[in-house]
Amino acid sequence: MPAKSPHSKRHRYPSLAVSYLTPFLLDFSFLREKYYSLKNYLLVNYITTKKRVKKKRENQFHS
Repeated sequence: MPAKSPHSKRHRYPSLAVSYLTPFLLDFSFLREKYYSLKNYLLVNYITTKKRVKKKRENQFHS
């Protein structure tokens, strides 16, 4: 069996790589939107919990 060059394998599967990556490329904008909405959600959540903790502390001091 003749020794194949290392490049022949890579050129055999370009369509496979493309078909494998296409869903990721399509999902990328969707994932980015999801990431931003999640980031905003966490940020808002973090801020509201901080405010809540602050209020709790103030209430403890007054009582």
